[in-house]
Amino acid sequence: MLRHKVYSSFALKCPRCLKGSLFVNPSLLNLKTISDMPACCAKCEQDYEIEIGFYQGAAFISYTLSCLLMFGILGISLIVLRTVPKWVVGVAILAELFLMTYILRVSRAMWLNIVVHYDKEIAKGVREG
Repeated sequence: MLRHKVYSSFALKCPRCLKGSLFVNPSLLNLKTISDMPACCAKCEQDYEIEIGFYQGAAFISYTLSCLLMFGILGISLIVLRTVPKWVVGVAILAELFLMTYILRVSRAMWLNIVVHYDKEIAKGVREG
């Protein structure tokens, strides 16, 4: 279901059980480990390493989300203020910089959600076990 995919993508949880974490380090500030993912889910053992180079496709999602954020801020400014002042461009750039690591992780989660689907039975087993 769509709500499971949305939750999994933005909460950065396993798309199969919605319990396990997708990333080794939950901190968005440690840039050395920002994209480190375990080999599989700690809860349901879903493989996160689908194939070599699998997450390269997430770059397209990351680019799209970044553009939506940037043009969204600029578009709102254009509608509300009827112009785009320099300070709004600065705000958009700062928003992009601060959200860059989260966007990277969300794009990986979205890409994984295209291939892996929620499994009610496995999720029930994870809750019980």
